[in-house]
Amino acid sequence: LENKLWDTSSKFLALRIPPGKRAVSLAVNNITGVAGHVRPGNKVDVVAIYDYTKTQVQEGRGSTQKILDVRARTILQDVKVLASGKDFAFVSNPLSNKSEKGSGNSTSVTLALTPRQAQQVILAQRISILSLMLRRHGEEEGEVEIPQDNVFSITGNQEVMFDKETPKFLEIRGGSSSLTY
Repeated sequence: LENKLWDTSSKFLALRIPPGKRAVSLAVNNITGVAGHVRPGNKVDVVAIYDYTKTQVQEGRGSTQKILDVRARTILQDVKVLASGKDFAFVSNPLSNKSEKGSGNSTSVTLALTPRQAQQVILAQRISILSLMLRRHGEEEGEVEIPQDNVFSITGNQEVMFDKETPKFLEIRGGSSSLTY
């Protein structure tokens, strides 16, 4: 009976969802979606990039500075891809160089998640930028410990970093320009 409820050859996505899982779609682009190489049947990890940048008032100066604090954390690992865009035909041979129908860039990827994972991803989509990491075909399943990274761990700089203030507009008059903040 279970095989009839979870049919990987079905023409309906709802019948391809494994028991106990939910289908959740993520918005992706050419960068966050691994340049369109994510295909149904692949496994991916999901990384969330959170912006904890804070504004700090400078005493005595009456101005503010933004303290840059961006963090990346792998929130899900070894997750099955159900669909790429509207294509949910499983790749027959993931090692083939042949382009299959529907291959290419898509604006969404649908994952098979537990209800808890689904809730976490839906929230993370709202408060962060999500990127996919494509797992090697045939790689041993499971999770590995991946520590959270931040601006300091990437740059090696332990000093507070300030976000550069961007001008509100650039005024150009007769060949000369001035920045207005």
